Amino acid sequence: MSPVVSTAQLLLFYVTAWILAGIILSRRRSERIEASPLVIAIKMRKRFESFDKLRGSKVVGLFLDLGILSVFVLMFLFYKMLVERILLLVSGRPAGAAPIVPLIPGLSIDIRTFLYLLPGLGIAVIAHEVMHALAARYSGIDVKYAGFLVFLGLLPAAFVEPDEDELRRAPLRARLRVYSAGVLANVVLWLLLLAAMKPLVANGYYMYIVNIAPNSFAQEYGLKRGVLVKAIYINNSGPLDITRFEEAMIKLRNENGGTIANITLIIVFQLINNTNVTVVKKAAPPNIQGKERLRYDRIGIYFTAVPKSLVDIGLSANAAYTLFVIILFTELINIGLAAINAAPLFITDGARVVQDTLARILRDEQRATILTNMISLLTLLLVIPNIKI
Repeated sequence: MSPVVSTAQLLLFYVTAWILAGIILSRRRSERIEASPLVIAIKMRKRFESFDKLRGSKVVGLFLDLGILSVFVLMFLFYKMLVERILLLVSGRPAGAAPIVPLIPGLSIDIRTFLYLLPGLGIAVIAHEVMHALAARYSGIDVKYAGFLVFLGLLPAAFVEPDEDELRRAPLRARLRVYSAGVLANVVLWLLLLAAMKPLVANGYYMYIVNIAPNSFAQEYGLKRGVLVKAIYINNSGPLDITRFEEAMIKLRNENGGTIANITLIIVFQLINNTNVTVVKKAAPPNIQGKERLRYDRIGIYFTAVPKSLVDIGLSANAAYTLFVIILFTELINIGLAAINAAPLFITDGARVVQDTLARILRDEQRATILTNMISLLTLLLVIPNIKI
């Protein structure tokens, strides 16, 4: 029985209600709340005076200088990635997956994936903005407000508002430190998570079965979703871990014309409780064709990898999987947020770095603004073909 309301319909209803709420709130003036049909922001008089004690520290200054370097390095890598993929698209060669995926729950990503992304997204945006505040206070620039906003009721964000007059009067190096500090925060978090991943996966992975296809051989022989598999045997060959199992299946397909429909496989899944589940994937009868034949071309399991270390410390299969996915997504979100903010795209940190740098070089703020807008437009034109729709 299909649901009465689809995910798309529910999402449309939710976004419509949010827009109406934004319109209503935008008509009521408030110092604490700023609203528009798309965004509702809550402002707090958070000045971050505690960061003043860092002022004068050469170590902190050098650390913030790394942020400036990070922006230019990521800017270069961002352009390199976009141009290389566009050249592949133009040449007709396989270009791989689009590197930029907008986070639109229910459209570009499913709701379940979005919920896994939320913790990492929250950590990334808060760290990004707090580092902006640190750089501002370190440079003697007042912070007027801090706060949170939500775009269309779906995407959370944080913000910090330095005193624009003080920021404009500050030396170029101080301004660049403030602009690039958020990128630096996300790069540092990415590096920390990347380092944490190494010991986490050092002992290898278990296979975590996230789903079983209906009417599949896996379902027929009683394999269940949510179980952890530590070893796999194919036609008495093994034991295989998750990586070697994938390699073995690819090899079998290559040896049989790109399909396993015409061969019989006896696959034994050894679970972590040392019980075995045997699945017999039969060969397709000669008279079976079309969609009916597809059943014989798969085992019927959807699986992912879960680090053994998380399970071995006592976490359940689901908890280990959830924690691993959140850590992985948090890592990806931080480097993605850093790269997007480093790129000169009108309102990004990278655009402000480029504009103030050009103003110093050209000694003309108006020309620097025009040139920065042209660079931002060119960047946008490069980004559009690289977006996954």
